[in-house]
Amino acid sequence: MCAPLESAYLVAVESAKRCPLNALVNPCTATRPNVVTCGCPTYIDPNNSAPVDVLQAQYTDAGCVPMACPRCAPLDAGVCEPFDGGAVGEGQCVDRR
Repeated sequence: MCAPLESAYLVAVESAKRCPLNALVNPCTATRPNVVTCGCPTYIDPNNSAPVDVLQAQYTDAGCVPMACPRCAPLDAGVCEPFDGGAVGEGQCVDRR
């Protein structure tokens, strides 16, 4: 039950990291764990956070138990940067430490 939610969460986080390059303000302002099993925070676009939040709640509601958390390096900011092969005008939130 937990493994499929963990896999779906990874996909949702990658999708939530997509951001519009032409945004007037930085879209990479929300953080979520990079993996649902107690990962380090990563920046995402808050406009894309709903699927991530739903999967995180389902993981908890299913009784899945996170692993011990790693020590994470602090984040300074998230930045929307273009990525190879992406749609025109679309980028990906990149963590700055």
